Amino acid sequence: MKKNKEAVSANSNSKINILSAIAVFVLSTSFSTSESVAAAPNLCSRVFAEHSALDAHGKFLNASSANSSKSTINLTHEELVSTIDNLIEFQLRIQKKSFNSENEFIQALAFFDRETKGLMLLNPSYQQLYKDRFLEINQSLKTKQAKADQVKKEDQGARNKVIKETKVFNPKEKFIIQHEREVNSAVFSPDGKYIATSSNDKTAKIYEVSTQKELFSIPHDGFVWSAAFSPDSKFVVTASEDNTAKIYEIATQKMLFFIQHDQWVRRAAFSPDSKYVVTASFDNTAKIYDVATHTKLFSIQHAGAVNSAAFSPDGKYVVTVSEDKTAKIYEIATGSEFFSILHIGKVKSASFSPDSKYVATASEDKKAMIYEVATKKKLFFIQHGDWVRSIAFSPDSKYVVTASRDETSKIYDLATHTELASIQHSNDVMGSLFSPDSKYVLTASDDKTAKIFEFSTQKEIHSIEHSKWLRGASFSPDGKSVVTASDDRTAKVTQLYESLDGE
Repeated sequence: MKKNKEAVSANSNSKINILSAIAVFVLSTSFSTSESVAAAPNLCSRVFAEHSALDAHGKFLNASSANSSKSTINLTHEELVSTIDNLIEFQLRIQKKSFNSENEFIQALAFFDRETKGLMLLNPSYQQLYKDRFLEINQSLKTKQAKADQVKKEDQGARNKVIKETKVFNPKEKFIIQHEREVNSAVFSPDGKYIATSSNDKTAKIYEVSTQKELFSIPHDGFVWSAAFSPDSKFVVTASEDNTAKIYEIATQKMLFFIQHDQWVRRAAFSPDSKYVVTASFDNTAKIYDVATHTKLFSIQHAGAVNSAAFSPDGKYVVTVSEDKTAKIYEIATGSEFFSILHIGKVKSASFSPDSKYVATASEDKKAMIYEVATKKKLFFIQHGDWVRSIAFSPDSKYVVTASRDETSKIYDLATHTELASIQHSNDVMGSLFSPDSKYVLTASDDKTAKIFEFSTQKEIHSIEHSKWLRGASFSPDGKSVVTASDDRTAKVTQLYESLDGE
């Protein structure tokens, strides 16, 4: 029994050694003549290192050759595939290394020559099968490597882009837009290409950011209280003391149509799909118009002047706020009231959260109220020491920031209903909003400054100064610039970041 076990063991070892040698031969036949000398030694060197039994196997093959006896070992297909697959893995590992000495290189060549001669004694059909398998796997590896190289190239490109676009916070005044009277508002277009300003000089001006030049102006017969771009940046709407709102096309610089009211038009805004426009007027109404057909869809009636109006980001609702101490939320599809919010003071402004789940109102009753739209229920309110002029949500819908006549802006967490920070000014805060990445808060005040507040550190990091009161301020869509509107008859464009590469 013992002798039989030894015989089986010896036969198995010989079989394993032959499998390894076969694979070496097949790999050598897969290279061109010029490549085989360089590639085969690498393979054999690895075999030497990890299969010490090969030396004995070499003797076995030499003995077989000397005796002119044919090998009687039968190899299964699985064994052949397994052998070639394993040695291809060795090849890939070996190709990343080099020989320690010239002597090692010569030994590998000698081994390769000896073993390939011995392998000629095996079934020639095996060699073709091995070669085909190698070519198949080699092609698969090449394809995988090509994909890996492409991913690496793309990753490197992304890294280079990040490096190129890395900015340092270094605010600098970029340019100034001049008006002949107080500037009431200044905003960037959603694509960042333009700035619209509105002024008491009875004009709204459209500037091109890249050239820092005026494209055209929109004339009115009274103060222009506000100007706003459509979300697709194709149109701009102005609201004026002359009882009209004018809609202009940016590309043609021509008026498409105007909306007539019986009193001042205080605010105007586009729907998120740019299809509709809403106006808020001191004639106690808000009107919703179709931009394409220039026709009115419906009106919203209040018992007092309408101070502002805004669409929800999902386009389902519009909110209007009034001197009648109410805010009304209407459904666009039906033109009917969904619910209303009651204050004990005049309501100055309202806004929806970016996810359209919440609506917030700011009132002269010193409170800002936050409601859940779906349930029509009040979540909580923010108390101030004087009028609350505005309230805005962060882009991620997690926070709100207020602007108050008590000289502060307060930042609250929507989930916990708790105050996170307060920004102090030395006069009324006219407006406040978050940066597009929610990292900063921008405030505009009658103390002649606009402040940039870093949310994470709760510290003021920059102040933009004017010679008179500020009426408003806004970020560019990429958050890299701000524009401020002031009673000093200017709108200042400040670049907040500077490229590390100096661009």
